[in-house]
Amino acid sequence: MRGEVASHSAAIQAASAPLRVGTLRPGGGTDRAVRDALSADGLDVVADARSLDRLARQSLDAAVVVVKKLRRREYGIVHGLRAELPTTPIVIVSDELTRRDLVMAERAGADGLVLHSRVSVALAAAVRAACAGQLVMPRDLAAEGTRPTLTVRERQVLGMVVLGCTNAEIAKRLFVAETTVKSHLSTAFAKLGVRSRSEAVGAILDPDRGLGTGILAISEDEVPPR
Repeated sequence: MRGEVASHSAAIQAASAPLRVGTLRPGGGTDRAVRDALSADGLDVVADARSLDRLARQSLDAAVVVVKKLRRREYGIVHGLRAELPTTPIVIVSDELTRRDLVMAERAGADGLVLHSRVSVALAAAVRAACAGQLVMPRDLAAEGTRPTLTVRERQVLGMVVLGCTNAEIAKRLFVAETTVKSHLSTAFAKLGVRSRSEAVGAILDPDRGLGTGILAISEDEVPPR
């Protein structure tokens, strides 16, 4: 009986222990606003790391990556951190965020996005939500983050991009000018939150986080006349 009581007490203490959070700021330095926001909410900031390797060696409940802007390098860091800490929630803090950042950050393995200007009120809550298995993002990005609605032409053009067709080949098959194809691609890329053909293909075909080819489906009554 005594052993059961001790075990139960230990379980309660473990459950009530503050979450252990590590922060990573590529290039070094401590972000005082981030640290203060976490500490003020009772979270235990156990490491301010300059490198992914150092952070990955910590025993963490969550990791916070602090950047100025999300670019290819930063996506690579998040992807690498996810590989090192496959089950640890990762929350990104950035000075600015766009729909593309939402798409790419989630694909890289992030569990949450917080604007730096909102860390004092949103970061700790975002970390706790991520630890509870929730995907967290600013409300305005969430509104934009729904499944994009593509026009028939955009679906046709993207379908041919997925098949590897060039703009010239797409124009020939659709009986339109190449400039028209480029225009459709530009609007489709904006809706998908991508900037290139390869990113668009990934956004559709990625086995884990892709939208799936169903987004390109066209019903018979949608086929435009030639």
